[in-house]
Amino acid sequence: MGAFREALEENGLFDLGCRGNGFTWCNQHADSSFTRERLDREVANGVWISKFNLTIVENMVARTSDHSPMLLKMLEGTQGVRRRVRLFKYEAKWAMMEGCDQVVEGVWRERGSGLLMQRIQRVLITCSGALVRWSKMKEKEEGKTLKERTVQLEELYSREGPQDVRRVKLLREEVGRLLEQENLKWKQRAKKDWLLLRDGNTKFFHACATQQRRKNEIKHVCDEDGRERVGHEEVASVFKKYFETVYKSNNPSDEVISGCLDSMSGKVSPSMNEKLMRVFSKEEIKATVF
Repeated sequence: MGAFREALEENGLFDLGCRGNGFTWCNQHADSSFTRERLDREVANGVWISKFNLTIVENMVARTSDHSPMLLKMLEGTQGVRRRVRLFKYEAKWAMMEGCDQVVEGVWRERGSGLLMQRIQRVLITCSGALVRWSKMKEKEEGKTLKERTVQLEELYSREGPQDVRRVKLLREEVGRLLEQENLKWKQRAKKDWLLLRDGNTKFFHACATQQRRKNEIKHVCDEDGRERVGHEEVASVFKKYFETVYKSNNPSDEVISGCLDSMSGKVSPSMNEKLMRVFSKEEIKATVF
């Protein structure tokens, strides 16, 4: 299995996952040696996944063989695709980029008016938006710079002499810094530490991040009647109905609530409760927030 995993890794192949029965092989034994395993998988490289990202692998019923057949379905349109809400995520590479601290400081200087917690919440929202806009602008600039420096390096390499050594060294340092930022970006998305063990490979980590997004995607669910629901609208409807039922109150009486609480032992002493109910001071807020 170790050699098989190495082969998958070296060729950039990723498991496409499956739905249905989680096992693909059974030894058909009727005694205590009965065994089921997931031996069969469908894999593809990053290029194939980017071209055919609307796919579903389904384990079928084994009729004669001890291995279950696997069916790869190619979906059309937007079936099974969920609309992604982009949440703010701090990029680790921002700490390496010039100007990040100035953006944050500039936003926090303009706190505005209102209650303290409202001002802090408003500044955090404004700061996240400012960082995203600044990052997009910097990425565009640095992408252009990277291409220009690469062309300059190629020209210097073609006629390299003793007088060009210092210039080549400076350009390589600048290109290395830009590539390190890009590698850090995809390392954070891939959630892997392989970059510490091998040469940087942005394309490889880009494929890892894409595969991670595919794993997190919910393409189908079963409703309360056991029927399978596919597609963004149907999946969202099942989740909404489920949680509406979970958090729906039956309006229990005070006697029922008291009966439930009587069997519970108290964890908060009167002195602890007095401390918790005490009005907090401005100094305590400053010490906690800042």
